[in-house]
Amino acid sequence: EVEASVSNSVTVKTSPFVPKQMKTSGGSNLGKNNQVNGNSGASARTTKAALAAINRQDATKTKRIPRSNNSSKVPDNEKSSSSSLEKKMESRASRLAETPKALDALVFLIKAIENNPADEKFRVLKVQNRTFKSTIALSPAGPEFLKLLGFRAQGYDPTTRLRPVEYRLSRRDTDLAKLWMGKAVLEKAKEGNTYRLAKAKTDFQSALRKSLKTANEEELRRRKEYAKLLAKEPSGNSSISVIRIFLGENLEHSRRFFCDDTLESVVQWLG
Repeated sequence: EVEASVSNSVTVKTSPFVPKQMKTSGGSNLGKNNQVNGNSGASARTTKAALAAINRQDATKTKRIPRSNNSSKVPDNEKSSSSSLEKKMESRASRLAETPKALDALVFLIKAIENNPADEKFRVLKVQNRTFKSTIALSPAGPEFLKLLGFRAQGYDPTTRLRPVEYRLSRRDTDLAKLWMGKAVLEKAKEGNTYRLAKAKTDFQSALRKSLKTANEEELRRRKEYAKLLAKEPSGNSSISVIRIFLGENLEHSRRFFCDDTLESVVQWLG
């Protein structure tokens, strides 16, 4: 870039960083204003300025980061959008963990759509459907999660003034990446303590209801034996105690006892 000889004349080939007045205009001349003869101080200064300009250019080239040609790199705005969607899903999933039926139904739905992409029955969810009301609709986060998956709330019923009437996932709105992300977030929520405790509580209540409906003859016989030992329930309001027992959320039993009754009477009543 620079060729300099300090003698009777100086010849400089400059880079774009060197001012125009320093460019050569033929032979060993630097221009009318910068013509140098002999060992003058101006020639040394001109040479140093040119060298400094070239050094700055080389330093800039060294620091420059080459542009990648990797076309598969995800743009920053797409990364931000994906991260935002995942956070919204995680927020809804944490609330759904309190209602295992709703969370399990969503996981089942996503898997069904992935395994049966052409089946419309998994893409259209009627709001008044009994199964929908007893699962996904149990939690307000259920319909919200459907929207994050790409489902659209549609329809209006003028008779019941119900809006929406259904949630629909069209082929155009189907995004396999969203479905995969939603399934992964829900599966992770199932591993937490909130879901496990709620699931155990739900299973316990279900077992109680099933037990009441499927009492066999042996159980009925034992109940009668306990009932024979149980004293008659008092009818007045004085000198009595009321014992209540709660089995889950929806099962409650209560009975009156005399104040001088013993815990044995309570055990017989429970039997």
